[in-house]
Amino acid sequence: PWLILKATQFNMRNSSYRQIRFDFKGDVGEMFGLYVVLPVAAVFTLWLAYPYVAYKQKSYLANRTSFGQSPFSFSGNSKAFFLIYYKAFGGLILFFVLLGFLFGSHTQEFMEGFKKGFSEKWDEKTTQQIHYIEPMNPSHPIYTTDIREADAQSAEPIPEETEKETPKDPKFIALAVLAVVAVYGVMIFIYLAITTYINTHVTNYLFNNLKLTYIRFSSQIGYARLVWIYFTNTILIILTLGVFIPWAKVRAVKYKLSCMSVYAIDLENHIAAESEQVRAVGEELSDFLDVDVGL
Repeated sequence: PWLILKATQFNMRNSSYRQIRFDFKGDVGEMFGLYVVLPVAAVFTLWLAYPYVAYKQKSYLANRTSFGQSPFSFSGNSKAFFLIYYKAFGGLILFFVLLGFLFGSHTQEFMEGFKKGFSEKWDEKTTQQIHYIEPMNPSHPIYTTDIREADAQSAEPIPEETEKETPKDPKFIALAVLAVVAVYGVMIFIYLAITTYINTHVTNYLFNNLKLTYIRFSSQIGYARLVWIYFTNTILIILTLGVFIPWAKVRAVKYKLSCMSVYAIDLENHIAAESEQVRAVGEELSDFLDVDVGL
């Protein structure tokens, strides 16, 4: 919680618009309750109450953020968060159910083939038969006690050399590797699809219910477009061994900002009033501390 508090304060206080800085006025004790106590309590509900945890965290961050001396205000409710998260989890469960119906009948066959392709194959006949070895010294007692003779009619000829391990099929190995890669690729795509769905709808709901005095905001981030950006960013990051990460972050942020709008009757007057208020606070603080900040 302390790290989240300091990181949020650092990000806000180093962000500005028209030379007016943002600020975040949080409390370590409240952050501890939001980011430790509530998530632990949600575990006992099998994470069914996690949407409420996310709602409390987002609303706290929004309501404790300010632009200059003017605080932001979030008027949303937890019901929307429950709908967003439950739809995402329901879609995930439905996907795995459909996947089980489509490929469940072939799973056993694939696993048997996978096991046969990589495990040793033993000839059942040779493991069940008794191998008779001609003793080097027949007079030794160990070779003359309790020797059983096999029935001549039922005995089968024993091959001189028995192949205990079959060669591994390179084609099967290649197909197995491709199957594993495909499974991981599908898992990554599912993860991106679920997290992007939550991120998109939570961000849109948050900004659509956020206001700064009389200033309103709007966010219309497209889910399909953002999934495509995240998916291609992930592929490019993997192919470039992480070199593409800075470009990937800028690309995602630029798209999100392009989908946001600000509605204000007179934004210039609000900026001017905030500048005057911030300047007045700075002058009073400077006089109080008797600090000469000039060059």
